[in-house]
Amino acid sequence: MDSFDTFRALANFPPALKPEFHNPKELGAGGFAVTFLANRTSTGEMVAVKVLQLQTTPTTKEWLTPRMYYNGGPVLKAHIDQSREECQRTQAIHKADKEDPEASKHVMQCLNDAITPGIMNQTLPDLPLHLVLSFAGTDDVDKWWDNKLKSSLSSKQYVQLLKSAFQDIFTGLKFLAESKGTQWIHHDLKPQNMVMNEETQKVVIVDLGALISSQDPLGTETAATWLFRPPEVEHIVYLANSVGFEAPLWSFDVHSAALSLLGMSTDGNHGPLLQMAAVPLFSWMMVEGVQNSLASFRLWKQVGSCASAKPDEPLPQAFAKCLSAASIEKYKQLLGSRLEEISAQKSLDARKAAWASFVSCRKSNTQPSSLVKQPAQLFNSHAAPFFWLLLDDWINTGFDQVLLKMLSTKPEERPKPSEILEATWFKKEIEIPEEGNRVEFTCPDYPISELRVMFYTWCATLGLSLLTFCICIGGACCTLIKDVPAWKWSMPWGGLMVIAAPISEFYVLDPIPAYVFLLLMFPLGLILLMAPCEIKALKERKLLLVQISAAICAMLLAAHQWAIAFMAGYPKDAAGQVLIGLVNLPWAVFQAFLTISGLPCFYGLGCLVIAMLSSWMPAGTQTASEPVVELQSVPA
Repeated sequence: MDSFDTFRALANFPPALKPEFHNPKELGAGGFAVTFLANRTSTGEMVAVKVLQLQTTPTTKEWLTPRMYYNGGPVLKAHIDQSREECQRTQAIHKADKEDPEASKHVMQCLNDAITPGIMNQTLPDLPLHLVLSFAGTDDVDKWWDNKLKSSLSSKQYVQLLKSAFQDIFTGLKFLAESKGTQWIHHDLKPQNMVMNEETQKVVIVDLGALISSQDPLGTETAATWLFRPPEVEHIVYLANSVGFEAPLWSFDVHSAALSLLGMSTDGNHGPLLQMAAVPLFSWMMVEGVQNSLASFRLWKQVGSCASAKPDEPLPQAFAKCLSAASIEKYKQLLGSRLEEISAQKSLDARKAAWASFVSCRKSNTQPSSLVKQPAQLFNSHAAPFFWLLLDDWINTGFDQVLLKMLSTKPEERPKPSEILEATWFKKEIEIPEEGNRVEFTCPDYPISELRVMFYTWCATLGLSLLTFCICIGGACCTLIKDVPAWKWSMPWGGLMVIAAPISEFYVLDPIPAYVFLLLMFPLGLILLMAPCEIKALKERKLLLVQISAAICAMLLAAHQWAIAFMAGYPKDAAGQVLIGLVNLPWAVFQAFLTISGLPCFYGLGCLVIAMLSSWMPAGTQTASEPVVELQSVPA
């Protein structure tokens, strides 16, 4: 059987489960399970059957059984335990059904846990492990909305669909977070984890694997999709794949729901590699903006100092924690400034333009500096046609103020789901026009990061150093061989390069070492610049200052490791090398710049030596090596 036949056979419903279910139809498959739509043989009820599977080879998979649970190792056990615990938590949620039966319909139910009995009793060791879930629908909200966007509906119809869908979503969140008994956080709320039932036109919240309970909230961290995380937790995945939450309990999901609404307020046409339709573009832009802000040597030095202050933790873990804390703070600052910009707009058009920039901008006019590139490149910024009517409706009903609170950087300012449902925007009787009024909007530019400035400075310094080297060779040859006073133009060049050397270290060094370096180099550069104008000054005692400066500069450039160890106070290893690592990364960069700056600085010293040792021959003076030819007159 080839790989295609293997996958096709696996997609068929497990024969061992056919007596219990009939008319199975595959709904979808993930990396660890396949979900089928089927009817229970005993009741005829339509249910979703989630059957666990295992990737045994790159081309084959097998249904998981109790026997494999005990023979598969700790990782496999953890996956299976997570699935059955999800069912048990879901069943615990629905113990509160009597409090609000209508709201409970908007949260998925686990009707039967067929995993726990199998692995505990082991009476049927080869029966596929599975869960029986309530049938919510065939399409998740992201896919449903993508189909609607391709249907060419009117703007008014799109607005009404969004209202209805999010009324269901906040009703489900109210059931989760405001129960009288145990409260719950979904912790991974997004359009892909909501299902639209086309028959009832109701949204059901599904995929409860990341649930966090109010009974055991401390220290709990679960996976959450980075695009839908609130600002108080890490958004950069390589720094934190699993995150916790901050009180109050409902604030995490409320912020995720707001981002889902903003994602569905776009036209879904983002880029060829981005398959999701409902993407909160602002979160995408924010992560790029945060990475751009992190491209700062000063910030990395602060992070290094923070990490070195945690002696009980390994340096990589401490460094990652400190960098994560810095990125969270940057995210809050950027988000807070954008929300304040929207709040500050008084006129209708200005407020709409600010919201459009917040919701619809896909990229900046300036290229950000990113430690890790985003997984896809987005199309140019544009707003969905229906967005303008949606925005008019938000502003006219005051719902944009509610949205600003939901997006707040302070969790305690976010309203409860029940308070959001009281907003005028959800009132059915509110009439809206057919189309909204468009306005022009601009997207914010990322500031040029220190890393990018350093890169450009590095390239310029390297190019000028090579040019200086050529000028040095040519100038020396012209002065010593051809008697051309090349020093008159080469010495100012050397002086300029000597002064420019410490300026290129602006973003790397602390203020005190930077100014000391500048004070050392400036006298030498100034003398070289002025030497062609006042050559007599070179023969006077005023040269003492520049000679001292030149000697210290030469020592600094000739012994990089020694100079850095002296200024930074960092220890050396047995071989006498400075220990350069994550903590003292800026000094490593400084050392590299000294290597590049060495050419122009030594060149300047060379020009000075040539000028001092040369006899400065006046025009017309003949050298000893020139033959004397006497011309005699010839008689006619």
